[in-house]
Amino acid sequence: MAALYEQICLEISKGRIKNITSDHQKVGKDFLFYAPSKKEHAHIKEAINRGAKSILTNQEYEEEYLKQGVNFFVHTQPQQIYHRICSFMWKKQPTYVCAVTGTSGGRSVGHFFSQVCTLAGKKAVTLTVSNEPVETLELWQGKDRMISDAANMHSILDDLADKKIEYCCLAVSGAAIENRMIDSVNLKAAAFSNLIRDDLAQPEDAEKRFQMKARLLSEILPDDGTMVLPFASEYTTRIMQCCPNKKVCTYGRAASDIQLISQLPTQKGQILTMKVLGKEVVVRTNILGKFQGSNLVTAIGLAISCGIDPSRIEHEQISPLAGYMEFLECCGEDRKIMTDCAETPSELQDLLLSMKWHFPYNDITLVLRCSEDCEGKNTLKMAKVAAKMVNRIIFTGDSNGSTLSERTRRELMFCCPKAIEIEDRRKAMEYAINNCKPSEIIVIQGVRSPTDKSRIINNADAMLKAVVTSQ
Repeated sequence: MAALYEQICLEISKGRIKNITSDHQKVGKDFLFYAPSKKEHAHIKEAINRGAKSILTNQEYEEEYLKQGVNFFVHTQPQQIYHRICSFMWKKQPTYVCAVTGTSGGRSVGHFFSQVCTLAGKKAVTLTVSNEPVETLELWQGKDRMISDAANMHSILDDLADKKIEYCCLAVSGAAIENRMIDSVNLKAAAFSNLIRDDLAQPEDAEKRFQMKARLLSEILPDDGTMVLPFASEYTTRIMQCCPNKKVCTYGRAASDIQLISQLPTQKGQILTMKVLGKEVVVRTNILGKFQGSNLVTAIGLAISCGIDPSRIEHEQISPLAGYMEFLECCGEDRKIMTDCAETPSELQDLLLSMKWHFPYNDITLVLRCSEDCEGKNTLKMAKVAAKMVNRIIFTGDSNGSTLSERTRRELMFCCPKAIEIEDRRKAMEYAINNCKPSEIIVIQGVRSPTDKSRIINNADAMLKAVVTSQ
């Protein structure tokens, strides 16, 4: 493996490899195309036609390609060296890079981290690192970016360093960790937020998922890095046992480095009273959601581990990601309409518990998007959660016009016998708005998402705005 790595690095040094990618559509002249699986194998010929002169893969190659002057670098586990090659091609990165992983909340933690650093007078961004392909690399709200390839990530880190951006948080999925996408990033700190069993397909998946995500702290985080961990989590003890010599910054209700003394809701946000490294700090925010308060505390832990003093910033200026417990501003004083991008049972439960926390005297109507595809695998579980927590449920389909099977309809109505089914999404929104009481809050799930650029989401967002403005 070492010899193969050195050979490819030599090709880069001599200028014979000018760029690297695993996306066949982005291949250009003198590129190295990374093809670690059958999915990419099918595109090797196209990559060569586009100008690739080097292929890193785990399969045998055809002799005709060699006649075209194409170099094949073959290894049974190419992912073991791909991240190192990308790091060699793009050597620079911001001074302070940290990472966060967990079942949920990672993107919010990263988003809050970049804002805490910015309010402290530093230049900061967040990169979401996932092994899933994405359609766009546009910045979210000017600060956050989605990454699905190690080459793309290292090139962006290199560019950030050139732009004198000092702080960067990577919100990393378990799949990205498993595929070693960030193994060559020099981290200052890493956080493990949570592992929610309810969202797993099989209970036994919990241990596998934990081991996958724990690699971030046990193997990827350097020995001089800081682990940011929830004090009361069952997994914190296990992680600390695996990494006895690494520094730890704990947070939670109990006595810890960041102790959350109290968390009080308001109708526009929350007030957190914390003891940060022995100093009491009152944080007033415009962030809705009890779970988001926990995400903010995690972000503060990462910021402290990167040398930021969070006690001196204006916390009121911190805002959540678009699509999370977001009230529409165009509804007037008489109506409260909230959108949220909850996609799993635990996320929906966190949302509804937070609604009761912020608005204990308001009735709630939930417009729940139901689907038969892979995104809708949790529909029935989410309906069961909603049945226990809201006053009225309206089931509706996707904005792309897909319909539910008769079996799914029966299952949904069985667990929620008082629910209303309105298949047309626009009509469901209109019904909810036209039949709401003055004190009622309408929650429309699955409308906006900071990472989902699909037609379903975009259509629903535009549809909702059209419904509201027509009232």
